[in-house]
Amino acid sequence: MSLPPFVVRLIGIGKYDKFPHLRPEGDTNAKDLSDFLKGDPNFNHDIDMASATEPVTRDKIFEMFMELRKSVDRSKATLVFFSGIGGSLGSGGPSIICPADIGVNDKSKGITDQELVSQFDSISRFRGNNITFLMDCPSSQFKWGNPNSFVVISPRTATSENPKAFTQSIIEVLSREKDSLAFLTVQSFADKVQTFMSNGIEVDCRGLNVDRLLFNPRKGKAHHAFIRGRAETDGTLTLFAGSAHGVTEDSTFGIYHHHIAHNQSPIVHLQTERVQDSTTSKLRLPSSDFKVPPVFYAVETRCPLEPVDIFKPVDINLHQYRSWNEGEEGKTNITLERLSNSDTDKVKIFWNGFADPGRIKPGPENCLFLPADELDKVIRHAARFKYIVGSLANTVSPPLFKVKFQEISTASGQPTGDNLLKGDLVELDIQGGEERMYCLAIRNLAKFAIWPFVFRCDPREFKIEPLYTPTQPLAPESKLIIGGGDGDSLMFEQWKSDPGPALTYVKIFATKTRTSFSFLTQDRSSIENKLREVGEEAKASSNNSDGEHRHAAVQPATETEKRKSDTKEDWQTRQITVQRTYGKGKPRVRTLSMETLPADLLKRFRSFGQKASAMASPS
Repeated sequence: MSLPPFVVRLIGIGKYDKFPHLRPEGDTNAKDLSDFLKGDPNFNHDIDMASATEPVTRDKIFEMFMELRKSVDRSKATLVFFSGIGGSLGSGGPSIICPADIGVNDKSKGITDQELVSQFDSISRFRGNNITFLMDCPSSQFKWGNPNSFVVISPRTATSENPKAFTQSIIEVLSREKDSLAFLTVQSFADKVQTFMSNGIEVDCRGLNVDRLLFNPRKGKAHHAFIRGRAETDGTLTLFAGSAHGVTEDSTFGIYHHHIAHNQSPIVHLQTERVQDSTTSKLRLPSSDFKVPPVFYAVETRCPLEPVDIFKPVDINLHQYRSWNEGEEGKTNITLERLSNSDTDKVKIFWNGFADPGRIKPGPENCLFLPADELDKVIRHAARFKYIVGSLANTVSPPLFKVKFQEISTASGQPTGDNLLKGDLVELDIQGGEERMYCLAIRNLAKFAIWPFVFRCDPREFKIEPLYTPTQPLAPESKLIIGGGDGDSLMFEQWKSDPGPALTYVKIFATKTRTSFSFLTQDRSSIENKLREVGEEAKASSNNSDGEHRHAAVQPATETEKRKSDTKEDWQTRQITVQRTYGKGKPRVRTLSMETLPADLLKRFRSFGQKASAMASPS
């Protein structure tokens, strides 16, 4: 499969003058990769390798970086490969890659991780954020943060037993994936490289844009619905989602070769064999003559649902998919109402809240309008919304984290005032014309580091969207501020015609193990519906008289109770209900964004995922 042109720069160091006993074979690694790329007609590229006849000094490496700053086609991918010695300069010191002349004189120093970040930031101004840094030295001590200008792929620990292991794994993947190179993302490429690494060495993949295509970055990215999976050497199939993600033994997944929302169909459907722990599950093996790829991607097509209780007029029809129950007026999650005085067949959907006290009476416009023929799909989205936001829970004692919800000072950009969170409820009385900003403060109470994930959940359209994704763990007794000086604030947009109360839910997950929760996202797009086979339930229901509904699953009541009583201590969830009431006065309809921030605050309010404050002080 032919790929668009891309740029490759290779830096390989085979010996160090000051340290002759070090023989990392970086020069032969760079040559091996160069020879492979030049010899394969699939790769149409501009390739340059640091001279093998002269020492690759610090100055020469910076000269190569300088050459990359020339203006070029910004759609081209740029790959920079380094193979040599790298590591940390003592406890708490910076991490470096070592040029050939390191230690020869006072000026011959290593290149620190922050110098590399600065170089790639500078190069990206000319080439775009299309840079992939393949670093063949241990990366566990490198502090990349979550860079936007480049992504880095590297082994976390040393490959001293086989200095060529990382390079050989790269070549092996590129050779075996010839038919799907156009669909390799940075993350999927790293996943596949890891499968060929010896001794279980983990391959790290860091950066804000790891979901972009590796060789054609402007042509797409991974879809959030996919979950990574791996075929193990013992013949089992591991899915990297577990009890913390809501996976049960009743879940079924479509299995795909890659995680690009391209015109691909699932190669097989597999059911969960067992939920192994909070972040992994095992899938049932397919028939013996079917081989699952070493790295695969899964989409939930039969997932646990929590049936929504609905009150509806008799003239509104819904198919019975097991995703809803009919209830009494005033006691249901959802109220349906046919739009009156309209020539179109439209329905109003009012979200009334979960079965918690203080049920909210919906305002006149705090609802979703949609054609009646779309109602069945939306009700299934509502059932998934209810399960993930309201029913997926794990309470541990003592808790893993503590949460505060505070207003942000527009002057300082920092939290101010009392904690507005009372129990699991935040009540905001917003007067007309006010523009309030808020933040979450999460403090780690556990004796181990945790990975906190935060979603904003909109019941008006049953959307679940990431609000904060961690790039590093939160240490014990440390505090994370989401909003304020190092992130977007939690603004709540006023409905244009609705003076009544409105709801938003904030769902927090914390895990001991690093994982991804991105597949919990729900945006109700046509692509997502197709991947999750939303809308197929009616057909499955009518075609399966034996009650085995392939795509319309409901978690059995006994299993639900079992999940609610789950007290595993390595993960926890918290749901916060944010109820806002707008007082008298003409409301100013405005959502704070990077474009609308005053200049003096623009620097302080950065996008989520790039930086977050992780202060060591207690809350």
